[in-house]
Amino acid sequence: REIDGDRLYFSENCFTLDGEDGSTFYTDSGDISVARTVPDLKFVCENENRLWGCTDSSIYCCKLGDIFNWNVNDGIDSDSWAVNAGSAGVFTGCISYGGYPIFFKEKHIYKVYGSYPSNYELLGSATLGLAEGCAGSLAVAGEVLFYLSRSGICAYTGGIPQPMGQAFGLERFCDAVGGSDGLKYYVSMHTGSGDWRLYVYDTQNGVWHKEDERQMTHFTYFDGYLYGLDVKGYIWYMGNVGEPPDCIAGEPPVNWMAEFADFTDEDPNKKGLSKLQLRLELEEGASVKVFLQFDSDGVWQEVRSAMGEGVKRSYYLPIVPQRTDHYRVKLMGIGGCIIHSLVREAYSGSEIRLGKGR
Repeated sequence: REIDGDRLYFSENCFTLDGEDGSTFYTDSGDISVARTVPDLKFVCENENRLWGCTDSSIYCCKLGDIFNWNVNDGIDSDSWAVNAGSAGVFTGCISYGGYPIFFKEKHIYKVYGSYPSNYELLGSATLGLAEGCAGSLAVAGEVLFYLSRSGICAYTGGIPQPMGQAFGLERFCDAVGGSDGLKYYVSMHTGSGDWRLYVYDTQNGVWHKEDERQMTHFTYFDGYLYGLDVKGYIWYMGNVGEPPDCIAGEPPVNWMAEFADFTDEDPNKKGLSKLQLRLELEEGASVKVFLQFDSDGVWQEVRSAMGEGVKRSYYLPIVPQRTDHYRVKLMGIGGCIIHSLVREAYSGSEIRLGKGR
């Protein structure tokens, strides 16, 4: 029941005594083995000073404040507790969210209500649960719990999970690992084509971004920063690149690229693009280049070479007018950059479409 230095404390009547006064223990010759049994847990989380975990079909919690005791049943508030879910399928993960331990199967979500064993109650719902092999995708961003289900990324706030994978179309993922810096959800997933991709969901703007094609194995949040470990053993810093931690302050600048979708300026006719105006804030030593592509011809035309003065300002970019049905803008840079605005000036042409540029 308890260990205090070199003393072990047991419940009554655990041993046979050989004296009438019960003053001495009876032992056989040789060694005596003393052991505590602990459930063979697949997934574990902490909630309200207890360790919670699950096997394939059952949920357990340890004694209050004592992670070494899982079989204490004295009828008091500090007892351990266990229950069998009784539904089909195996548990695929667990997490503490909103003050409750939450357990997942692929088609069920279970929440344990109550504050002590005598009033613990397990309530479940048949809904989009956590996909098998994706326990690492559980992460809270913007007070919302995100994870990968068999149908895609889901957002859970305590009720019915909401699908969040519309941006991925019909593509399906597996083996997801996720993390959060508090407001953004980072998730590395394996695609059906055999590739790995790292995506980021911005909870403030409701937008998905593709970071790169890196395979991450673990995420952790420490001292205000999110770190990720990739399959090659490299540790990556993720989050506010403007204020990196001291341990990576000397890292070289990062190459980046941002490509916008087609611009039609809500005009079905031909139009002529005459000017771009960018308002940027660049880190010291950073630079940006601007490219244009007309009518999806696959050719990127550089509008202006490196821009970089380490200050916040607007850049006026004159363009040789060219009639086009639609166009794209691409920015490529080195180092930290904040894009505050992108203004386009274009004049409307006619509906005549004899060919490119006419």
